[in-house]
Order: sequence, then C-alpha cells, then structure tokens
Amino acid sequence: MYDRIAGLRVALETAGFERFEAACEHDEKTIRERLLGRDDVEEALVIRTCQRYEVYASGSGARSALSTTAAELGIGMADDERTLVGEAAVEHLFRLACGLESAVLGEDEILGQFRDAHSRASESGALDGTLGLVVRRAIRAGKRARTETVINDGRVSLGSVTVDRVRQELASRPDAPDTLADCSLLLVGAGEVAEIVVSAVASRHPAVSLTVANRTLGPAEELAGRVGGEAIELDELSEAAFTRADVLVSATGADRRVVTATDLAGHELVAVDLANPRDVAVEVEDLPGIKLVRIDEVLSTREDGLARRRGAIPAVEEIIAAEIERLDERTRIAQVDDAIGDLYARAHTIREEELERARNRLAESEDELTAQQAAAIEDFSTALVNKLLHPETETLREAAAAGDEVTVEAWLDLFSRATNAAVPEPETTDEDGGGSERIEQGSR
Repeated sequence: MYDRIAGLRVALETAGFERFEAACEHDEKTIRERLLGRDDVEEALVIRTCQRYEVYASGSGARSALSTTAAELGIGMADDERTLVGEAAVEHLFRLACGLESAVLGEDEILGQFRDAHSRASESGALDGTLGLVVRRAIRAGKRARTETVINDGRVSLGSVTVDRVRQELASRPDAPDTLADCSLLLVGAGEVAEIVVSAVASRHPAVSLTVANRTLGPAEELAGRVGGEAIELDELSEAAFTRADVLVSATGADRRVVTATDLAGHELVAVDLANPRDVAVEVEDLPGIKLVRIDEVLSTREDGLARRRGAIPAVEEIIAAEIERLDERTRIAQVDDAIGDLYARAHTIREEELERARNRLAESEDELTAQQAAAIEDFSTALVNKLLHPETETLREAAAAGDEVTVEAWLDLFSRATNAAVPEPETTDEDGGGSERIEQGSR
C-alpha cells in the first residue's frame, strides 16, 4: 500500500559529527525541489533537527531519487539502518512524531519540528498525496501520545535536569538570586554536554549572565554567543571569575581535576560537576558556602523521569497501531475512490451520449420538448445513474475499508465490464446510402 514511499535518515548518533554536519549543510528547500523536479517523484519532505536529517519521497522513483540524494549528502544508501521503504517508512514517521526515536525519549520539540517541516512542504505543494496523509496522521498520533500518556512527563534531558537541580539548590539558599535568570553562570567546558546545558538555559532563561571557559577559545565563543555571554580560555579562570559566579557547571573531558578546593575556598555558589572523570575535587564538598552536585545525582533524577516515560512506551505504541490502522483504512478508501470517480465519469458520459440520442429522435417529431420537459428528462437521467451506482459504490468503499481485497477486485472488475459493455457501438452507412449497421468494436 505504501510501496511508493521511501525514506532516508541520517542521525548524529550513528553517522558521527562530521558526516552529520556535512549532510546538514544542504538546504531543505533545495533538496525538496530537486526531488520534485524528477518526473517519478510526486511528494517530498525534509525533517531537520539538531540530531537528525531525514528525507522522504513518494512516487515510482522514490527509492532511486533518495539514492541520488544520499550521494549528494555525502552518505551511502547501503546501510539498512539509513533506508526506509513502504510500511517501515510509515511506521518510523509515526514513532518519530511520538518521540520514540528521539535521543531524549518523548521530547516535545520533535513534534513541533515535524509540524513545521510539514507546513513548509505543504506550502510548496510537496505533500498533496499519500505521503501528506501519512504525515498528518503521524502528527495526530504525536499529539495523542503526549495528551493520553506520560511519554513527555517531567524533564529528562541532561540539560533540563541540571537546570532544575540548580533552581532547587538556589531556592534553598536564602542569600541566592531569586531565579536562574538573575544568576551569573560560569560554565567550564564547551563540548557536547556543555552545549546541552546552554540549550536548556537559553530556552528557559535567555537573559542569564553566562561565562564559558574552555581550553580553546573558538568553541567557547560560539557557545557563549547563543545568549550574549562572555568566553574566556581555561587558563584565564581566576579568583574574580569564581567570585562573580552564583552557579558553576563543569563539563570538560579533562583527565585531571579542573576545579580545586583552593579555587573555590571562600566563595558561595552551587557547583555542578557533569564530567566523567570528575572535574571538581572531592575536597570541595567540605567547603562552607559551596553546594556540590555530582553527575550521579543528576543522572539519578533523570533516570527517575526516564523510567516513567519508558513505562508509557506500550501505550504510545498502541496509539501508533490504532492511528496506522485508521490511515490504512483511509488510504484503501482513497485508492478505490479514484476508481469510483472514473466509474461515475464514464457512466455519466454514457448517460449524456444516450440523452443526446434521445433528444435527436424527439427533435424529428412534430412536438418539441419545452425547456422544462428537457430539464426534467436530464435530471431524471442524472438521478437514475447516481442512484443505481450509489449503493454499489458504498459497498465497494466498505470492502476497501475492511481490507477485503477479493471483494474490491471483484467489484472493480464488474464495474469495468459493465461500463465497457454499455459503450455505444459506432454507426456506419453502406455504400448504397441505405440504412446504418453496427460495427463491432475493434473491427477496423
């Protein structure tokens, strides 16, 4: 049913940073337009997030088109993990919208990104068929998953959990700033974990005062620039930096202690050590005015939230199964509706031809039809065809909805035979100018 749909997915986790970054350099609109520029591709969708780049196409050449796209993105199609065809592509889209494929289980952001990608593709006329229907149903499933289950309950990203823990510690300190937005945050390190923390802070407290200290200045400047912060080299960490800070978050990859008890002695702040091995010396725990939170405490809180979300996976999968079943039903009906439309069109063509013959015969008589009589006859012929076809086409739709392929094929074959049998045979005049005779179809 979905064999004309194919998908290509590139994830940061499996592709690696360099290959993923190279893929993301390709503009979404350009990739979509290239796909739609092919005669054998009818629909296209591109979903880009900070951790994934996915491309979908629908049409007889969808698989071939994505193979070309994969080459343009600098990745191969040989890896089955990256390619999705037919029902596998459909199921993945539903799981993606529901947050089951996210690095952070049940995240809300992916549904918004999914919806935005759908809007951009729809506005460009790139989702007018089955793929568009699939995407809309996936969005519906994503909404249901988040309202009917606890798949997005609580905060479970390392960044969000860290921010929540800092807020909790600040609230217990009478002399601390009222909110994180009023704090001076010193972030040591500019790697992946530090980036996650900054993203969480920026989304909730974009006006926070941030200083990023890193061994090399470039990454620190890029990270601090997200919230208009300051960047310094790690060697520039000084008494002044620790004095100014209300919160210290350390997340380097160093193999030695980066922050010592001497550095923090005499200061008052919340220190969160997210590094493994540890960045902050053990002795810091004994310093007055310092509250040290280690990564195992943060991860424990995160794991509690993840456990609740994992418990919701079966319920989300039930929603996905139900929504895909509804999608299958609608798709099957849509497929027979095309055939039904052709049937009605052919039936009314035959009706109009026969009506014209009747008018011509009546025109030869002395009594002409009034306009009212002519309209009544036409209305009668139209109603007759529609009423004859309606119950049968409803039976066909019901069979399609139920997945009864045998009945569907039988009805379509019957309709085809009936309309073909009703086609009027052409007339010809004999050589002597006498009467007309019927010529069998295909005798010429």
